[in-house]
Amino acid sequence: ENYFREVEEKTILKKVQQILKNKENAILSLGGGAFDSNITRKQLLDNTKVVWLDAPLNTLAKRIGNGENRPMLKDNILENLKTLQVKRKMFYKNAHLKVLTNDKSLKAICDEVIEGIIWTNKKE
Repeated sequence: ENYFREVEEKTILKKVQQILKNKENAILSLGGGAFDSNITRKQLLDNTKVVWLDAPLNTLAKRIGNGENRPMLKDNILENLKTLQVKRKMFYKNAHLKVLTNDKSLKAICDEVIEGIIWTNKKE
């Protein structure tokens, strides 16, 4: 897990710097653990628009399935998700935008994200 997070952090930082240098419009889709890193979180919050796609634990558990490819969630998926959510929520709440995804179509979620980013840009 630690090695994965180190590589993840370096990769994200490199990608954000590349996007900024080239003045690109881009979307980085990151897993929930990426935002655990203080360095990554600061870089993203200072230089991008961070969108938290949130859903209830039961919905997340259903999306994950048996968790065989997620070592941190194996065994009791719902309980492990709850533990991660408690730990990560304090970081997630710093996102520029929070979108509840439960029971929404992909189009509705995308529309809400776009409208939210436009709105946060107007506030600046």
